[in-house]
Amino acid sequence: MTNAREYLKSFREEEAKIGLKVRQLQTLRDQLTSISVSMDKEQVSHTKNVSVMSETIARIVDLEKEIRQMDDRLTESKCEAYHYFDQLQPEGASLLMDRYIDGKKNSVICEERFITDRHLRRLMSEAINALQEVLNNSKRESV
Repeated sequence: MTNAREYLKSFREEEAKIGLKVRQLQTLRDQLTSISVSMDKEQVSHTKNVSVMSETIARIVDLEKEIRQMDDRLTESKCEAYHYFDQLQPEGASLLMDRYIDGKKNSVICEERFITDRHLRRLMSEAINALQEVLNNSKRESV
């Protein structure tokens, strides 16, 4: 059985993994630039860095493909979540989207909705419990 809290947290975790891969990609691109750019009046050897450059380019291409695949999976997961959110009360679904899909902090959500942190936690708990019921029903229907 899927735990609703863990299910919701998985979106932020996957986005963090994608962010890490994007930073790795930028590091590789920077490395490639430093390998391939020569300084003014510097003698350039066309064979010195060729193998390093080709390996770096291959790693960049592989990493870009991996990022696209991860992003596609995340998009599919979010579409599935929106389907589940459609089965919730609008306020609860909106809170879950703000917190777990959009990544807003509780303080920001409280400020936007003019509610206390305690009230938000209560509403969030109710929404997560409702999502748990939806996930349980979905699991039963698929079996």
